[in-house]
Amino acid sequence: GLLCAAAAVLLFRYVLDRSQNVQAALVASLAFGLGTPVWGWATSFFSHAATAALLVMGFIALDTANRKLAAEERSAIGLALLGGLALGAATAVEYTALIPAVIIGAAIALTSAWSQPGRVLAMLAAAALGGLVALVPVMIFHAAAFGSPFTTGYAFTLIYNAHHSGLFGINAPRLDVIGKLLVSADRGVIWYAPVVLAAAWAAVLMVRRADLRAPAIVTILIAIYYLAMNAGFGYWHGGASTGPRYLTPAIGFSMLALGLAWPHFNTWQRRSALVLIGLSVLINFAGTAVGMTAVAPSETILPDFLSADLRQTLTYRLFKQASILHFVAPLLAGGVLGWLILREAKHAEAEIAGASSRGP
Repeated sequence: GLLCAAAAVLLFRYVLDRSQNVQAALVASLAFGLGTPVWGWATSFFSHAATAALLVMGFIALDTANRKLAAEERSAIGLALLGGLALGAATAVEYTALIPAVIIGAAIALTSAWSQPGRVLAMLAAAALGGLVALVPVMIFHAAAFGSPFTTGYAFTLIYNAHHSGLFGINAPRLDVIGKLLVSADRGVIWYAPVVLAAAWAAVLMVRRADLRAPAIVTILIAIYYLAMNAGFGYWHGGASTGPRYLTPAIGFSMLALGLAWPHFNTWQRRSALVLIGLSVLINFAGTAVGMTAVAPSETILPDFLSADLRQTLTYRLFKQASILHFVAPLLAGGVLGWLILREAKHAEAEIAGASSRGP
């Protein structure tokens, strides 16, 4: 939960710095934290939300380092080290995050200012060092527990023996599973995070712009990878799971594209995106409050939500029964935080407008 909150804040700052648009920054951070399954999985002891947060942190740190390197700022190396540490940590908590980490690293390397090769290599070396620092404890554990730094516990599973085929149980993606991950009632991403439709359109717009093409391509490649990986996994459905839990890192990461593209949306595109964000927040509020490990979420989440059976709220833990009172605390907290956010957003917009009017 702390990682996801920190990632949302960093996402706000990053999008604001790049776009000078407070609305774009708010859209990215709120959609990431509240409009995707990141919210629900951040309240459960699963790796998916942490991975989403760490991938976002890693990209932001490395892209910012890359920009500071071009401006010959000394903080670039330190940021690269932190970026590599975040990507290494993402891989440490979820092994399948290695490929997205490599995609991000490759994108940074390809977009670096190679007119100064020494500085670029130093930045990349710092990132690699950070990643290694994060992975060493995991490799030591593997060596102690399984006899090799590169042997994982998946090789010894007894009940879930599909892990023994392919890579951790991942084989070639199946087209029928891809369809289920996109549109089926219990695992279709469009039902559990409709905001991805806006993020997909954002990526398309970004590809057309040279200044935004790199993050767009990274977002698209990460989305394709997670979809293919999930569709090739022997246990692709994720067992008792509210929505497509293995896609959570890609869904969360795609909100970065939504924020960067927001200033380039026309009026109807913004309105459509806001509707999708609002619907996504409501859906993920329901999933988080009712439970993220539903056996048949399409049959249980909405009925339980409408009957105020919000078993994951603090008030339910106190009273042990369904009650309309379980809505009070979340709605009150949301209202207060929403008011504070809007107030600060207006102040930020005024400051940006004032700075623009004064000129450089």
